[in-house]
Amino acid sequence: GMHWGTCTLTDEPVAEPPQRLAAELKAKGLSQDFFRSPKPGEVLSLSK
Repeated sequence: GMHWGTCTLTDEPVAEPPQRLAAELKAKGLSQDFFRSPKPGEVLSLSK
C-alpha cells in the first residue's frame, strides 16, 4: 500500500514523473501499456 502525501520526498510536481514516463515510452516506440503508473488511489488487479 501507499500513503500518499504522508511526507514530502521531492520538490517535483506530482504529475511530472508519469508525464516523463509517457514521453520516454513514446520516444522508445513502446505502448503506453508497457509500464503502468497508477494514479493515487487507483487499484490495479494483477493476475498470477
